[in-house]
Amino acid sequence: MLGNSSRCCSRLQQIKARRMALQQQQSMAQAITLEKHSGMFSRKPCYDLPENLTDDQLTLMLQYPLTLHDMQVTHLVIARDTLHQWLQKGGEIRGKLNGIGFAQTLDLQVDAQNCLAIRDVSLQSSRLTLPGASNSDNYRGAGYAGK
Repeated sequence: MLGNSSRCCSRLQQIKARRMALQQQQSMAQAITLEKHSGMFSRKPCYDLPENLTDDQLTLMLQYPLTLHDMQVTHLVIARDTLHQWLQKGGEIRGKLNGIGFAQTLDLQVDAQNCLAIRDVSLQSSRLTLPGASNSDNYRGAGYAGK
């Protein structure tokens, strides 16, 4: 009886691990992936936005909601030129949380897979996607540790 229980538990752990791997693959497929190139006089890599991001104001969805500036955030609105400049030169970047109010400072980063992500104060990370790219299964309150 005890052996049966441990086999079931082991099988359940395998299923959970497979589900997590599939979710990570889906997360990568939906995320905004940047084109990496090396800077002319800098060792720091530079990134370009995908060509399909042509609007002046970009609405970027968080794959997992985060709490930013004491607010539950599901999407950001950022000027394309501002994002392009941040990708080239770094520094501070601002965007509107949930598309409302004044632009707030954002902790954006490019992760190891060259995907654009945002972090909250606890360093929880959520990759950014285009509207319509994420599904309701990705909507979980705990955030996404995108490492």
